[in-house]
Amino acid sequence: MGSLAHIAPARRLLAKDIQSLEDTGIRFSVRNSEALLACAQAKSSFVERIKATQYEDERLCKYRDKVLDGKSKDMTVESDGVLRMCERLCVAYVDGLRHAILKEAHNTKYIIHPGSTKMYHDLKQFYWWEGRKKDVANFISSCLTCQQVKAKHQRPAGLLQQTEIPEWKWEGITMDFVTGLPRTLRGYDSVWVIVDRLTKLAHFLPVKTTYGGVRVRSKLLLKETKQKASKQRKKRKEKEQRKKEGNEKRRRKKWVQRIGAISITVEES
Repeated sequence: MGSLAHIAPARRLLAKDIQSLEDTGIRFSVRNSEALLACAQAKSSFVERIKATQYEDERLCKYRDKVLDGKSKDMTVESDGVLRMCERLCVAYVDGLRHAILKEAHNTKYIIHPGSTKMYHDLKQFYWWEGRKKDVANFISSCLTCQQVKAKHQRPAGLLQQTEIPEWKWEGITMDFVTGLPRTLRGYDSVWVIVDRLTKLAHFLPVKTTYGGVRVRSKLLLKETKQKASKQRKKRKEKEQRKKEGNEKRRRKKWVQRIGAISITVEES
């Protein structure tokens, strides 16, 4: 625009703004109607770079040859020689171009860590290359911020359901196997662990991983534990019955004492 000396001081600020806009690529047009028209068009710098590097990728060149031979229906070649996959630009694997696109789609201020799913769908609208989903997942996994900040997409959990506490020993048990141990002289290479849930008493039985009779032994053990539990319940009931009988005897004794005291008081009166 030249020098701003001939412009009035009040309008120099506006002229500077117009000049700075023209430096960014915006063109202005002034007509006799004294109207100021402006047109701004934003273009990604990756588009021209992608178009220029398509010929450097051997795989994309093979795809282009198939399209020209009529062997590919999904891909098209435009008049300027640009290869597209269903209106999406095919990105070559050269000069870290794909990584630059991933970085632009992830780190820009107007996106700010969108996550793997949204980032994949955003790129899917404009770009195509083989293994795009895997590249997006690997890029997100390398981002420390995305790994630290994870939104919960699950329904809120309810109250914890506490397991029922056994009332007596061996009413409830837990079992587990410890395998991969050194083989003994008798051929045992595993340990079968049975733990009482109430007292935490444990049984450790040597077994073999090739056992076909583990089910039989488990049935015997379960039968034994059930017998122990039934005996314990029987003892507990007997104890409660004795306690109940003792309470009844003490109650009767108290009533006898009270009746005796009442009869003595009546005789004295």
